Amino acid sequence: MKDLFSLFKIYLLLLIVSAIASISFAAEGFVGDSNLHVEGDKWEFKSADNTLIIRKNAKAKSTDFELECEELTVIQEDDSSSTDKKHTSEKVKELIAIDNVVIQMKNGYTAFSGRAEYFKDTQKIILKDNPVIRTDKNLVKGCIIIYHLDTGSYNIESCPDQQATGNIIQ
Repeated sequence: MKDLFSLFKIYLLLLIVSAIASISFAAEGFVGDSNLHVEGDKWEFKSADNTLIIRKNAKAKSTDFELECEELTVIQEDDSSSTDKKHTSEKVKELIAIDNVVIQMKNGYTAFSGRAEYFKDTQKIILKDNPVIRTDKNLVKGCIIIYHLDTGSYNIESCPDQQATGNIIQ
């Protein structure tokens, strides 16, 4: 009986250790010298492409917006022109968010889509796959919505088979 109890304790201890080991913790950090804070459950860095891919519970926060999605690709520009090769600067060039994308803009607008692409050089976010923008009183839908971060305005493109729609409350 004593041996059976000892065996049970060892089994229980192994079960607890394996349960703790299987818990995944979110990684987080800033991307290069940018002000973009990212976090998520699984990270993959591809140094040849200077690309970071974050899968599962991906989040990004900048001074202009907060983004959540299932997969986030961060493409960085490499400042190879620097003479100091040990301290080259990496800044975010582009973001690609996929699956259940929610973006909270600093002006209070909220965007929803299946895919969003952010381009630093033009300060635009292109929303695709059933994009919607909700303001405090309005809701707009289209095939593609281009949101301009610098002005807070947006353009809506309709699909070939369906017009863009919106609800405007006055």
